[in-house]
Amino acid sequence: MNTRLQVEHPVTEAITGIDLVHEQIRVAAGWPLSVSQDEISFRATPSKCRINAEDPETFAPSPGTITISTRPGGLGVRRR
Repeated sequence: MNTRLQVEHPVTEAITGIDLVHEQIRVAAGWPLSVSQDEISFRATPSKCRINAEDPETFAPSPGTITISTRPGGLGVRRR
């Protein structure tokens, strides 16, 4: 998988409703895209983040054991 697609696919889908992987599979199968460029509209401003554990003094990676975790929730939170 193209790493840019891997990173940006969920964001693109969230703001356009278009699944880029699905569209790539359609094209690979010889089918046309399901939408044209003028049919695509942006309807949100999502954000995506990655959390990295670092030593606060050296900023070196500092992995550890996750002892508690809370999944995000609420309006517009993607759950896949």
